[in-house]
Amino acid sequence: MPPLDLLSQDSSIARMIQALKIDPTQPDSRLLEQARDVLAGGGLVIVPTETVYGIACDPAVPGAMDRLIAAKGRDGNKPIARLAADAEQVKRAAADWNTGLEALARKYWPGPLTIVLETGEGWIGYRIPDHAVALGLARACGRSLALTSANLSGTPDTKTAEEAMAAVEADLVLDSGPSADQAVPSTVVKVNGDTIECLREGVLPFSEVSGVFKTGLAPEKTILFICTGNTCRSPMAAALFQQRAGADCEWKAMSAGLYAANGSPATDNAVTAMQELGVDIKAHRSQPVTGELVERADMIVGMTQAHLQDITERFPEVVGRVCLINAFGTSKVPADVSDPFGGSLSIYRRIRDEIDRALTDLILTIRAEE
Repeated sequence: MPPLDLLSQDSSIARMIQALKIDPTQPDSRLLEQARDVLAGGGLVIVPTETVYGIACDPAVPGAMDRLIAAKGRDGNKPIARLAADAEQVKRAAADWNTGLEALARKYWPGPLTIVLETGEGWIGYRIPDHAVALGLARACGRSLALTSANLSGTPDTKTAEEAMAAVEADLVLDSGPSADQAVPSTVVKVNGDTIECLREGVLPFSEVSGVFKTGLAPEKTILFICTGNTCRSPMAAALFQQRAGADCEWKAMSAGLYAANGSPATDNAVTAMQELGVDIKAHRSQPVTGELVERADMIVGMTQAHLQDITERFPEVVGRVCLINAFGTSKVPADVSDPFGGSLSIYRRIRDEIDRALTDLILTIRAEE
């Protein structure tokens, strides 16, 4: 679509701004290239995001940052965030990238989270908006851009291209229509090593963001539940463990069978018994115990004493990581969990409930050690 010249008038200056109507979900690459060329020449471009409108420049072009600061009416000592196309652009700039940052990137990017981290140029905030126009522009430029909200410092954020044009001086506007009716700025956090600080709470609650960061810092541990055929007890135990332990648990559950074939589904009665507790194991497929699985496991939980004996004979190195599922309760003589294979639904329910009770004690033990 050809550009449309619009006249923007404020109390001190009349200016001609080139405004381009652009599709918010499938932006025309020619329009993005036109915006890229403006940025490459040191110009300023008003850009839509999923929250509010922003104004961008290419910080690598001499004088562009000074123009952006002047247009914003901003204190030159205040840092300006970067618009990145993907997490890889941010990782390359970061002085340190840890598992907590990785968790934030996977959970919230693209999205309304700005992360301030240390780079070779000092502390800089990075944002990857969930908006095809903003991301497309960053990709077209091949590097991160300086981006700040398209309003004068201290004034309300702008939610339309018209509001943005009236608020700040730019050379080009990418107009994809109004942002959300209840547009709220991104949440801004600062990450320094293993600590996270809230600089501005926006659309994402800081308590949630902080939880994701701290969970990501904790190295994931693996618990391997084993039985004989991996179609009844161990898949029920693994699925129940994951549900009962909760999303914030640092343990990931797997299951395998000492004499299992590859690819067998869970038995019908196991599926039904688990569905009664709101747990779906229809997608489960059996797998045999292997050296690779054993090596990955931080804890190996068997259903019977015979399972423990079998796996320690095969893999002597697991001694110290192997335990019986019923070993965490108050019973002085932990009992085996018998095999329900071939039994009625009522038998499966009894075994399911026995496993569930044992897992309560197991999870309490794990939580106490965290």
